[in-house]
Order: sequence, then structure tokens, then C-alpha cells
Amino acid sequence: MPGQALEVLIRKAFEKASESGDRIDAALRSVPDLANLIETLDSDPSINQGSAPHQLGEQALGLNEFDPTNQIDPVTAPTTPQTPAAPCVVGFFDQIGVAWSIRRWVENVVGYQIQRSQIGDFTDAVDLGTHRGQMYIDKNLPKAPFGPSVTRTYRIRTVALVGGTPFFSAYTAGVAATTLASGSTNADLQTRIDTFVGCLQAAHITTVTTTIIPASEEALAFAFFMGT
Repeated sequence: MPGQALEVLIRKAFEKASESGDRIDAALRSVPDLANLIETLDSDPSINQGSAPHQLGEQALGLNEFDPTNQIDPVTAPTTPQTPAAPCVVGFFDQIGVAWSIRRWVENVVGYQIQRSQIGDFTDAVDLGTHRGQMYIDKNLPKAPFGPSVTRTYRIRTVALVGGTPFFSAYTAGVAATTLASGSTNADLQTRIDTFVGCLQAAHITTVTTTIIPASEEALAFAFFMGT
């Protein structure tokens, strides 16, 4: 019957499209850089907050594995990486943000390990995993979110991988932060967010300042440039 024939044709068309899609996907995954990107975008966002958001964040800062500077060969094979710089911890409403300065990948850096302490000396350290990004928002998972006026201390170290062997930097000094007090407002939260964003900008964005030539010297400089 015409209806059955049409159904068969549609099914065959979908099968061919699926086969073609599989071949294209396999071809893309055979290209190293594209394979890494596909794997990143396919990651589960519930695991370590997902690699895709970190990937996009690193791209925005010009600090990711696809950066052309990563094609520069090191003088020697690095082992022990440097300790992360500029650790910054800010308490929000029921979460705490942790940020640090990302280093270029010449040290074979694969991530940044974060530990949290409730009493502050890390004898009760909780390992929060190794993260590739430049920040981590601690939601206290799998437990309930933090309550008001909760203080936690964090430290970070760099993780590198050389020839399949992991190497670790020293930990940063512990940095503490306290969540907002009960009765705080969104305006209070916005202040904390601004502080956190400022930490990220200070760690990754270089501000270039220029000296403006005084008006009295501007004409002289222009005349000299013109050769008069």
C-alpha cells in the first residue's frame, strides 16, 4: 500500500542519515583537537560542574588547550608545577566561590585540586576534586547548601601529568570566606559577586595604562613627529 511504502522510505532515509551522522562523528573524533572539543562538550554538567562551562570560561580568558601558545615547546620536560597564584574565596548566599590564576599549559597542567576545611587547619580536609577551570562554586554537595554565616577555608594546588605520572605543586595558604548573614539582601549578594568577578579579572586580565601628553607638550611632540 502507498502508506506502507512511504513509511519504509522514511525509515530507510532516517537510517541512512544516522549512518552518515555516525561516519561524520567518527571522522571528527579522529582529529585530535576536535576530539578534545567534542569530548568536552559531551561531558556531563553534573560532574565537576561540567567541562564545557570551564572550557568556555577559559576561552574567554584566552587560557585553554586550543590556545596557539600551547604549541610552544618547553626547554625541558617540566615536572613539579608552580603553586596557583592569587587564590580568592568569597561567600555568597548559600554557596562559596573559589578562584585562582590559571597558568599556561607549558607545565603539563591538567587541573587544580581544591580542599575545604571547616576548622581551618585542614586536619579535617575534604577533597573537592580536581578542576580544569579558573573557578569553583562550592554548593556543599551532596549535602544541603551552606546556611547563613558559615565559614569555610580553602586551599588549592596545581596538578600536572608528565609521562602518565602525576606531579603536584605545594598548596596555597588557606583562604577563608563566610556566607552572607541571615537577613541579607540581593544588593548584599551583588556586592559579593562584584568582588568575586574582580578577583577573576585581577588574576587574568592585564590593564594597560598610558600617559597622556600634557597639552603644552602635545604641539611640540607633533612638530617633532612631522620633522619641523
